[in-house]
Order: sequence, then structure tokens, then C-alpha cells
Amino acid sequence: MVEAFSENVATEAGVKRLRDWILERNPELDDVPADADIIDNRLITSLQFVGFMLFIEELRGAPLKAEEVDIGSFRTLRAINNTFLEGRN
Repeated sequence: MVEAFSENVATEAGVKRLRDWILERNPELDDVPADADIIDNRLITSLQFVGFMLFIEELRGAPLKAEEVDIGSFRTLRAINNTFLEGRN
């Protein structure tokens, strides 16, 4: 039970940090839902995407591996957190 609570807190923290990164660059937005498609909704430009990937590497404390990089893994904040950050926060 405590372990599940800890995982939820870590997941929420990861999603919050990712959300904050996007909101800082999009002041016209009030929120980014964890399951919103950030690519289809154009919340990150192609130029920002590289910086976003570097931010993800910073959060996880390790570089992204080529075999981990799949466009589907970057579609939502929840997918990014689950793929790259969960268990590392």
C-alpha cells in the first residue's frame, strides 16, 4: 500500500514537472492534462522538442537510449512519465 502511494506521488511529480516545462513556453495555456496529445495539439514545436528531450534526460538523470525513442512515447505527459521517468523520480 505504501509502495503504491509512493509510485503515485512520483508519477504526479514527473507529470507536474513536464507540464510546468510546457506551460512556461506557452503562457496562453492554463493547464496541460496528463493525457492530452502534446504532438497533435502542437503544444511543443519541432524546435522545442529537442529541448524537451534534453529536459527529460535531465529529469531522469540519464540519456535517452535510441531504442526507447518512439513517437508514441512522447504523445502525452503520462506516456512520457511512464516510459522515461517512472521509478527514477
